[in-house]
Amino acid sequence: MGTNKDIFVIYTTRDHFINEELLLRIYNDLKIHGNVFIDLLHNDSMNKQEYVIEKLYKSSSIVIIETPKLIESKWAQLEIKLAIELKKEILGYYRPSAAIDLIKLQSI
Repeated sequence: MGTNKDIFVIYTTRDHFINEELLLRIYNDLKIHGNVFIDLLHNDSMNKQEYVIEKLYKSSSIVIIETPKLIESKWAQLEIKLAIELKKEILGYYRPSAAIDLIKLQSI
């Protein structure tokens, strides 16, 4: 693609289907667009929350995994608010049905 973005993925694991396997699939979809940060996959810091905020500040773009419980997550809402304040480019959204379809299609 020629564009190398630093992509920060916003999500919550409160929805049971958002798990490491699905996040890895989303990571593999996005990595052609640049460097992808998904907290569950890439955060081995001692101060995890501080590292998440640091990565969000350094990112150029965000992707939101839009699920029913996303609005219940105070942490995800903080990330979204901060991304808006920092004027981060929103590359797109993954929605629950699309994510579930992705699992079904790739496991056939």
